[in-house]
Amino acid sequence: MSDKFNILVVEDDTTTGKVICFELKAKGHNSRYFENAEEALVFFRQNPVDLAVVDYTLPGMNGEEFFLEIRELNPLTPVIFITALQSVDKAVRLLKMGAYSYLTKPLQMAELHHNIKNALEKVTLVKENRDLQEKLQETFSFKNYVFNCQRMQKILHMVMRVAESNSNVLITGESGTGKDVIANIIHYCSGRKEQQLVKVNLASLPSTLIEAELFGAVKGAYTGAAANRPGKFEAANNGTLFLDEIGELAMDIQVKLLRVIQDREVTRLGSNKPIKVDIRLITATNQNLEESVKEKKFREDLFYRLNVIDIPLPPLRERKEDIPLLIDLFIKKFNQREGKQI
Repeated sequence: MSDKFNILVVEDDTTTGKVICFELKAKGHNSRYFENAEEALVFFRQNPVDLAVVDYTLPGMNGEEFFLEIRELNPLTPVIFITALQSVDKAVRLLKMGAYSYLTKPLQMAELHHNIKNALEKVTLVKENRDLQEKLQETFSFKNYVFNCQRMQKILHMVMRVAESNSNVLITGESGTGKDVIANIIHYCSGRKEQQLVKVNLASLPSTLIEAELFGAVKGAYTGAAANRPGKFEAANNGTLFLDEIGELAMDIQVKLLRVIQDREVTRLGSNKPIKVDIRLITATNQNLEESVKEKKFREDLFYRLNVIDIPLPPLRERKEDIPLLIDLFIKKFNQREGKQI
């Protein structure tokens, strides 16, 4: 096991305790040794501990009492008991209370290592599951979508109603108003929630790559196309495709996008073979597309295809009660992404 873990050793026999710590450090782990439970408990309260190896018979607070204390502080920390006493009843009682295992002296290091290895694998699995749950909560939980103002609450109710349809949605609003959040809610409240939500920020793509990025390309279609490449429409098949900053799309790509929406099929760049796609299309923009239509910068027919359901989001200056909570949310997301605390 290559990961380094923090292991607490509580053993009143100094020789045994130091041998265990030496063996643990040889395996690459961090270990801290204490001869009594009282000092070990102080350390446990102040430091991360992944696993505890505890002698049952200790001066003062015994191992069972120590176990009950740390279980209150962190019930997920596995505890391996060691004792010179041969007591099946005691072992069964401790295991029923939640101890990981119970070993008797004279201690066999191979047996201890085997128990520690299995316990730490369990710790790793628990951590991975917890991280996954946090990720899923970040993705699915509306507690993270902070809307305090009444206008946004009404919009959210409307979004929940339209999520089940397959109609195209156009989300409009200034930067920072939560267009990406609304797209998440629509997808994860829809019948397509088990499928992919594919996001594309069109403003971040070079104009020369947008067609291949959206519709795909075959080998040799352009310089550097060394293999067939599916586009975002294919990647989102049976799911949802979110195209952010749709107002940035060039006219020639608008024509191709319109054709895909109408025919429900894409043709990769360099190919003449259409590929059927089944997607829910959500688009967003911080521009006034109706003005862009009047100025001949955006196709009217495409606009009406995209704007089947219109969700306009008010700017933050009109929903100031949302700003403090949004700041907290953005800080939390930054900390998670960067592994920092600010």
